[in-house]
Amino acid sequence: MPTNILLLSDIHANFPALAAIDRLVNSARFDLILNGGDSTVYGPFPNETLDWLRVHRALSILGNTDGKIIKLLRGEPLQKPRKPEKRIM
Repeated sequence: MPTNILLLSDIHANFPALAAIDRLVNSARFDLILNGGDSTVYGPFPNETLDWLRVHRALSILGNTDGKIIKLLRGEPLQKPRKPEKRIM
């Protein structure tokens, strides 16, 4: 029996879009959910996005913006983006 895989990527904390995808394809139909990374940063719903990924037991690859979050959590400064208005995201 073939495995049904849902592949997501570059969600960027856009939870309303993620929820819309879930409604459209019914994520419960899938045996495996793979997330290609860049789950948060730039969008306004990082907690909701991460909660959805956890609840659905998605396997995630570390994206470049995910790495930036890890740096921030470690207390390391960011070099990019250089513009303060982008850094706040």
